[in-house]
Amino acid sequence: MPLLTIHKVICFRTNDIDHADELRCRIVADDDQTREYRRTVLAGQQWNLNTDIMFARFVRIQLWEDTAGKQPFFAGQTDVAAAVCSDGSFEAEYLHPNGWYRLYYTLDVQPPQVEKQIKQVIFNESKQPETDRNLPPAAATKPGKVISDEGAAKTKQHFLPSLHGFAFPNYFTMEFNIRLSFIPRFSSTYGLCGGMVKAAADYFEHNLPLPQTNIIPQRGSSLYRYLVKRQMQSFGPTFSYLTRFFKWWMLYGTLQTQQLTLKEWHKIKALLDIKKLVQVGVVYVDHHQGSLWENHQVLAYGYEQPNPALVYLKVYDPNFPKRDDVFIKCEVNTVQTDNKTISRIICEQHIPGWMVKPVRGFFEMPVKSQHPKT
Repeated sequence: MPLLTIHKVICFRTNDIDHADELRCRIVADDDQTREYRRTVLAGQQWNLNTDIMFARFVRIQLWEDTAGKQPFFAGQTDVAAAVCSDGSFEAEYLHPNGWYRLYYTLDVQPPQVEKQIKQVIFNESKQPETDRNLPPAAATKPGKVISDEGAAKTKQHFLPSLHGFAFPNYFTMEFNIRLSFIPRFSSTYGLCGGMVKAAADYFEHNLPLPQTNIIPQRGSSLYRYLVKRQMQSFGPTFSYLTRFFKWWMLYGTLQTQQLTLKEWHKIKALLDIKKLVQVGVVYVDHHQGSLWENHQVLAYGYEQPNPALVYLKVYDPNFPKRDDVFIKCEVNTVQTDNKTISRIICEQHIPGWMVKPVRGFFEMPVKSQHPKT
């Protein structure tokens, strides 16, 4: 199948030179795979996406401007058909009175074959994954090596995203009516990932059937209002968890977030071991790489640990509904600094058959489930 790589979008002009645009890139592949990315950009800035899409028939790339209190503005669309595409680098320009953008992408009609990604995080002693990459010698294992029961810890949870997660994806625009000093001026949109995660846990913990609609709730509906309510609660009292997102995004370097993630993993593991669902704040980017709002919230419901230095954290990601195979791969290793040896976690999120996304770090957030009718 052809491989399309979207490299970047450059913003040459906005409606107001001092005003940033809230851009949304929507990618549809073969009518059955959809993903969206958001970024706040000023004139003269570029948005590095660097995302790959495998497709059989076509890919549709749309660029939208999201404006608080108004309908999204459709900036332009690029269609790529497998039947007529060819290798090469391409550009698409979107020019209109509100802005001027240019999309850069490449096509590889016959990409090299790669090893098929796992569809389920299932392990056994005869099929241990290779784990020597950058790991301490004492922690490295070879395929087929039998490890101790302590090192092969495994949790079993009854929660499954295909059964207990919402059938619709996290495609919302949320307007902030509250201004916080540390939130960038132009960050006016945010999805409802935290609200969806908390709501799914609410229905599960209270043994109630989840609304099975695959239609995104309309603004003003009872379900929409409930998701917004839980979204705001996910930020914590006095926005404490939103502040933590900000610190990890703005103030902490990569090594510091990796150290903190190792500490957070121990807290998450302890909760999973007693069969608790755990809300997890996922930090994908820092302030050099992207917007604060490009970070995320997921729900951890189990893990696999084939050895002490390797963890597969199973998560419900509301961006990918009804998928039981989404996980965060975590590798524990050490790094030598000038003064000491530091232990850390290096992690990445896997959506098998779709993408592998680098993760700077993650932290535990309390679910604090409540009855959906309250």
